[in-house]
Amino acid sequence: TDVVQFGRRYEPYHQGLMHGLSGSRTKYVYADQPGLIIYPTKTEFVLGLADTKVSVCFPCDMTHPDRAGDVSTVTQRYFQSFASGCVVVGRSPFELVQLFGYDPVVSADMDDPAAQIEAILATPEKYEPLIERNLIEVSNHTTADRMQNILRELS
Repeated sequence: TDVVQFGRRYEPYHQGLMHGLSGSRTKYVYADQPGLIIYPTKTEFVLGLADTKVSVCFPCDMTHPDRAGDVSTVTQRYFQSFASGCVVVGRSPFELVQLFGYDPVVSADMDDPAAQIEAILATPEKYEPLIERNLIEVSNHTTADRMQNILRELS
């Protein structure tokens, strides 16, 4: 898989990818209808994401602003994508940048998303330092680590 968008999707970006990648050899995996699960089992999910080069992630305040309002929070999709060694394209929630101390997400080109994806796929070596940094950083943010940080903040 070249690019995947699982879970909530940002429709304007998704449409740009669909139209821009139609006719290309780039394999774009996504749910045919919002809300459908593209990897029905944990094994399929793990294998599918491990085989993916680019994962598209946008926070809820972009995908569902009516529901999220001004709240922009990180979800498991980001951590799963980093841990799988994907280049993550989209937008980082503020707390993710704060948590990692840098922006681990390649900002999505909203004007020409397909050209950006094709450029990333054409020069994967350019993104290896970011992928490696994200792999190291995500290993410091397990659920157990996050829980200890929360408990420390509450005391």
